[in-house]
Order: sequence, then structure tokens, then C-alpha cells
Amino acid sequence: MKKRISVICALAFVFALFCGTAVGCKSESHELKLTFYDGGYGSAWAYALAAKYEEETGVHITVDPSKTVQADAPNMLQNGTDSDIIMSHGISWELPALQGRIEPLDDLYAMECDGGTVADRIVPEIIDNGKLKFDGKYYKLPWTNGVGGLVYNKKMFDEHGWEVPTTYEELATLCETIEKAAIVVNPNAPQQSRRTVKPFAWSSETYYWDYLVFDWWAQLQGIDGINAIKNLESASVFDPDGTYKFTEALKLWTDLIRPHEVNGILRDYCIEDSSGRDYMSAQNDFINGYAAMMPNAQWFESEMRDNIDPEVCELMMMSAPAVPGAKTDDNGNVIRVSYQVGGGDSIIIPASAPNKDEAKRFLAFMMREENAKLFTERTLGVMLGVKYDNLDGIADRYLTKFAHSVFDINKNSVKFNLYSQNNMVLNNKITLEWADTGINEYAALAAGTKEIKDIFDTRYKDITAGFDTWKSESDAIYGADN
Repeated sequence: MKKRISVICALAFVFALFCGTAVGCKSESHELKLTFYDGGYGSAWAYALAAKYEEETGVHITVDPSKTVQADAPNMLQNGTDSDIIMSHGISWELPALQGRIEPLDDLYAMECDGGTVADRIVPEIIDNGKLKFDGKYYKLPWTNGVGGLVYNKKMFDEHGWEVPTTYEELATLCETIEKAAIVVNPNAPQQSRRTVKPFAWSSETYYWDYLVFDWWAQLQGIDGINAIKNLESASVFDPDGTYKFTEALKLWTDLIRPHEVNGILRDYCIEDSSGRDYMSAQNDFINGYAAMMPNAQWFESEMRDNIDPEVCELMMMSAPAVPGAKTDDNGNVIRVSYQVGGGDSIIIPASAPNKDEAKRFLAFMMREENAKLFTERTLGVMLGVKYDNLDGIADRYLTKFAHSVFDINKNSVKFNLYSQNNMVLNNKITLEWADTGINEYAALAAGTKEIKDIFDTRYKDITAGFDTWKSESDAIYGADN
């Protein structure tokens, strides 16, 4: 008997040693590792939440900001990681979830939070973005509920008496007013190098024009129409001569941005070589007073706060001006819509994480309103993907006018996104807007080297020709779409 017990103990000891290193065999401990994309949100929020959680629970959190986590995530999920929580944009989580490499979060969604559940706290329009259609389980939390579009320099608007445009026509008129004014940015500069204020600064290095164009698209298409396109029932939803309104939204943009004649005078509303500038140069141009407006998103102030001179620039976000033909409500008012920036951002727990249960407790803690507001404080106005009744309790030194403008748009608009789990989207055969995954053509359209009709007629022809084959191939991987 003693010999048998000794053998069992020895086996147990060997098993324990093995489990100390094998993926999926690690034991829970009172510590966590939080790995997140270190971009426009900064990292102050993570240190603040980690310190508060440790004070409340005694659990230490290792904060791990990373510039490469998006690229690293596939390997982390495939081969195991010591990170308990991963937060980033651009994580393709669906197939790893189907393969069992991401921890299901249904129990997290059911955890108590502010008198209800975590699920009750999440913004309704985005809650199902984290549910895998194949088994109906949740595998991710939304990270942020953001706003993008036109940021404007309120100080400049106030100084010159410019009204914030509420319609496309008003926006076009404002651009012409700014251009005609020919306001010299630095009157002390040599005559030959003087630059005047332009309506727009931007860079083709980023996709930030998408946020304004998507809002115009949803105004024209309607939210129900956007959702119908996401279902991809047939190739005809992309017919540019039919009901596909993305091309109409793009034309409104092109008509404004491309150099054109106004009353016989050639006008260019953009800083010279805007499309060829890198995005940080474009952002610096804007905050230094060379342009009145810029396409950007809710992280802009946090990203540039150390460079902004309050005597020159005060950031504000405007709602997307209403375009001709926009959908209206029963009272004839244009329906205010806002693309959910950050809808593709993810908070996931790898299946190999050492401390999955503790990670879920931390995430439930993070979703509480007081801690969501702490996140918003330390990111200068960026909001988690949860409900905010108000911004009371956030110190003025954290909550700027820009943050209030983002909150106003979030609270007073219909949110939408372009996320789809259609098999052809998951298989990277079709995207809902541009012709190629991750590619836009703003620079070419602005320069006139490409035309909207040519791009989207070709795209529709390709989708029509490939639709049935792509569907069959994608269904073979993921199973037939319902």
C-alpha cells in the first residue's frame, strides 16, 4: 500500500511539474497580465484601473502596453501566452474562437455589475458583435464606443464668427468662406512662404475620412439598409446603380475635396499635398492653425495633448452635416446617426491564459460605471463600450469640451457599425464598402486619377462573377450561413 501511495505521489509531482509549463494546464494565482495596444488611448487608464483593482482585491496586475499586439495576437492565441487579457483593434477572433483558442465569456456577461449584469452595461447596438454565430457564445467584450468625423478648431471658429455646419450645403459654403478669407497663418513669415488657413488637413496614410463618409452613407441608406447589406443575401446589394448608397456618399466627399471651380475660380479646400502627407504631419498642421477642420476620431486629443497650444487650437467634434436625401423621422427631421468607431476593437481572454477566472472578475470590475468613468478620465474623453448616463464626477481637468462633444454625439445619435459574420466576410472574400480589405482610394479620388464609377462598376462586376463560388468556398470552411 505504501509503495502504491508513493508511486501516486510521484506521478502527481511529475504532473504538477508538467502543468507548470504546459499550455492550458496553469493554475490560478493572485496576479494578472494585461496586454493592450498602446496607441491613441495612452496607458494611464490601465495603470489607474490596475492600482484601483489591486487596492480593492489584493490582486496585482502587470500592465503591458504594446505597439505590436495586433500583429502578435495570432501567435499568442495559437501557441499560448502568459497574458490573461488582450485588448486591441484588428484582432480576427472568430476562427480562433471556433478552434477553442479563446475563452468563452458567457459567465462574464452574466456577472453582477452595478445592480444588473455585465451584459446590461454594454451598449445595445454593439453587444452582439462579440457573439459567435456558430455556437451563440460570447468571446469578446467591446473595448470602446467611439465617434469619428470632422474635428474642428473651436478657437478659430469663434475668432472668425464661423458657424458649425449642420447641413452639407452649409459645410460647402463654410469651406468657400474660409478659402476666400485667405487668412495668413503667420504674417511674419517671408511673403513667398506665407501659408493661409485651409478648410481641411488630412493624410492618405489613415482611413479617417471613412468616419464622415460612413455617416453620410448611413444617412442615405438608413440603418435598416446598412443591416441588409451586412446580411449579403445577394450580389445585388452592391449594385452602384441600384440601392447601394456608399457611392453617393463618396461623390459628396469628392465634390467637396477635389479641386473644383466656384464662380469661375479654381478652389482647393485642402492643405497643399494633404493626401501625400504622413498623418502626424497632418495632425500637427491642424493643431498649429493651418486648417479649420480635420477628419479624425475620439482619440485625437489624447494622442496630441502634449503638442496642443490652447492659444492656437481648441478641439471639438461636430456631428456629420446632413446630406441631401438623408433619411428623416416621422416629424421630418434628419435621423442623426454615428458610426461606432472602435467597433472592431476587442477585449479577449486567451484559452491559454493562466488566470482566466480572475481576468473575468477584473473585466466585470472595469465595466462598472465608476471605473468606465475612470477610463474616460485618463483617456481624456474616450468612452468604453458601455452605457454612460452622464459624465458627472469626472474632473474638469480630464473632461474637456472635446470630450463633451464626443459624449453628446454618442448620446444623441443612432449608432451603427459595419461588422458582419457572414461567411464571405469572415473568409475575406467581400468587404462591405471598399473593393479590397483595408484599402481605400481617397488619395486617388481627390487627385482625380480614379473615378468612383470605375472603381465600383468593376467591383460590382467582380462580386457578381465570384459571389456563388465565394459563398460555396466560405460555407465549406464555416458551415452554411443561416
